[in-house]
Amino acid sequence: YPDVPSVVESSLTIADQLLAKAPVAAQDARLRAAGIDRATLTLQGILELQRFLAIYADDPQASDAALNLLAALFELEDYERAEGFAGLMADLAERPRYLDAFLYSQAIARWELGRDEGAMELLERIAVAEYPDDHGRMQPSENRDLALYLLGQIHHARREFAEAASYYERVSEQFSDAAQALDDFHAKRIAFDEVHRGAPGEAASIELRHRNLSEVELLVYPVDLMTLYLRERSLSEVAAVELSGIAPLLRRVVPLEREVDLRDRTTTVELGIRDAGAYLVMARAEDQFASGLLLVSDLALEVESDPESGRVRVQVVEDATGAFVRDVDVRVVGEGNAEFTAGRSDARGVFVADGVVGEGTVIAHAGDRRYAFRRGVEGMFSGPSPSKPGGYRGPGDVAPPGGQFGQPDFFSNVRLLNDANRDLRSGNFLDSQDKARTGLQLQEVQR
Repeated sequence: YPDVPSVVESSLTIADQLLAKAPVAAQDARLRAAGIDRATLTLQGILELQRFLAIYADDPQASDAALNLLAALFELEDYERAEGFAGLMADLAERPRYLDAFLYSQAIARWELGRDEGAMELLERIAVAEYPDDHGRMQPSENRDLALYLLGQIHHARREFAEAASYYERVSEQFSDAAQALDDFHAKRIAFDEVHRGAPGEAASIELRHRNLSEVELLVYPVDLMTLYLRERSLSEVAAVELSGIAPLLRRVVPLEREVDLRDRTTTVELGIRDAGAYLVMARAEDQFASGLLLVSDLALEVESDPESGRVRVQVVEDATGAFVRDVDVRVVGEGNAEFTAGRSDARGVFVADGVVGEGTVIAHAGDRRYAFRRGVEGMFSGPSPSKPGGYRGPGDVAPPGGQFGQPDFFSNVRLLNDANRDLRSGNFLDSQDKARTGLQLQEVQR
């Protein structure tokens, strides 16, 4: 005689309980004392499911067991076995909901294994699939939106931005990350490095980074960097300094390659400036604005800092030869300092500043229009730094948990289906235990 339904149900419920207990095994003192850990329970659960599928392959609950086994393989990150098993079960599945779940699981496994083409083939199939509901009405796959979103992510990672956008647009209301990606694709922007360096006598250039713009206007002004920085205290303020009424040294409209694939482009612009000095460079395009400094100089700075004491040691050298440069006017200031520390380099080209608090800046000026500049010097910690929102702020600061904000669990739909099946089986099993029995039930024998 075949096993009665309660025996079949018990076999599957045992696997459910083993796998449900595995993630919290370390919190159970009795399991720890017995030397049973998460891996042991997971392995026992997998073996129980394999046994069930071998004995009860034709049972209506075989698909539930297979789904449970797939979830366990995903927990172990055994994507190779999961991919093959999901494909096998998809070929055997008769109920549409389980067919879809197995196909989707196989697609996720392929994606995790880096087999993008195979994953996309299955995801496209899921995205257009329709299945009858309990009333016979055709409905899209319950995994459709996740499939579309994942297709967008795969194309995005492959830098196929137009294709990614077409999928993100279909799920932008369901996933905020998709909407943000679309906004980023279509955003107009222009930027370049905060500081560019050039060598005297050589034509200086800058690299523009731009998106969705057809041209940019560049303006270049010679500036006294030391005077401006001492007055404004930050490079951002230097870039925003009022220059009305001052004629630029250079004004040029630069045509840009207007991309059709929604990605950033880089354009190198020759400025033709060869004379030593500091220059403020401004770029304007539609409602976008960027600014930075161009330093044409033969000076370089070698900087060492001791964050515990706030000591910053600066050595001024000639860039080409490495020779030390003496008698250079050097100024050092930290974000937490009220005043600059100033002095002149010695015969070794060395100047030492003490008590630098927070991120420091070093400016050196030698003779006529010879400058050197360094930002991001590490000084003493002195409380939260307002210039670094979201970054490390010193002792006691706790970093946010890893992972991308808003990133969905692509296996969530299948996992929820499996969890619901587990709960139902557990309830049925408890109900069967509570029933009073006086003997063998005839209806259980004659199925």
